[in-house]
Amino acid sequence: MGSNPKSLLSPGQHKNCSVCRINKPLSDFGKHPKCEFGVQPRCRPCCAQIARDHRTKDVSKKRADNKIYRDKNKERINEQRKVRDSKPGRKEKLSSIRKEYYTNHPEQIKNSKLKQKYGITLVQYNKMFDEQNGHCAVCQKFEEETDRNGKIIALAVDHCHKTGKVRKLLCSKCNKALGLVKEDFDIALNLARYIQEIKGLI
Repeated sequence: MGSNPKSLLSPGQHKNCSVCRINKPLSDFGKHPKCEFGVQPRCRPCCAQIARDHRTKDVSKKRADNKIYRDKNKERINEQRKVRDSKPGRKEKLSSIRKEYYTNHPEQIKNSKLKQKYGITLVQYNKMFDEQNGHCAVCQKFEEETDRNGKIIALAVDHCHKTGKVRKLLCSKCNKALGLVKEDFDIALNLARYIQEIKGLI
């Protein structure tokens, strides 16, 4: 029985990827018995990138379609939600499921919130935290505020409200202070001078 020349793989052989056009060894291509040399025309990295691009486009399109549907069917959706939520024990069941998920997946929850609010991942946040040695970028102290369970809260992500650009991590007090002076240099300078005056430093 004769062998199919397209299915033969020789370790030393190379071919050009049809996407990036780079000459690569056949081991960098996925197998495909019907294609030349028995491998796919696109290299593995290019195939992976194409798949990611398709997923991104699909997600974006799905989100846009869902928004259009929600905007057109607000009353219907609200009525369906009311009927669903009126079922006996439903709210308690959902609350229990939500609480269990939050308890068992704290990192996933935090990562999702960071991506949604600031466009960064938990890995990026932790890198910033390590670079600041866990200190606030302004007062250079550790966070002291606690949540209702007595747990120290995480440093806040300071960001530009106009551009969304993430800057540094601040403690809750410094983050509030920055907002109260409206990020105005003159106000902050006058406040510093006033503190010097009342402390008898000038």
